[in-house]
Amino acid sequence: MVAISVNVKAILDGAALPARAASTVAILVLILACTSVGLIKAQSLRDLGVELLIFGLVGLVPALHSTRAGLRVPGRPWPERVFHIVVGQATQALFLVAGGLLIAENSTGYFWIVAAVITGYVVSTLNAWVLLIEILR
Repeated sequence: MVAISVNVKAILDGAALPARAASTVAILVLILACTSVGLIKAQSLRDLGVELLIFGLVGLVPALHSTRAGLRVPGRPWPERVFHIVVGQATQALFLVAGGLLIAENSTGYFWIVAAVITGYVVSTLNAWVLLIEILR
């Protein structure tokens, strides 16, 4: 959030940076939403799984928009493009896997929630680095 507020002018001037900033905020909101519903003690695994699937699918919207914007930037090497595609969707994909497992009443879905949360924090930190430091190069 600090990265976005400090460099808002430079971010808005960038081709793919506004979408990347939005995707970063969306990842943090996704983590908050998914872990919050996970605290509801009186719900079944299936109910939690459905909630995670819904949140994960909604979370894909800004992630796919960011990926599409990033792919339109000319001159980016293919390895960097592939990295952006994989990393951009990783958190949402992990929440979708967790949701699917929980719907199937497989409690290992909880481990996938942990993986999604950690991945989301790492991706958000990487994006914050780009938005705060790399943008100034």
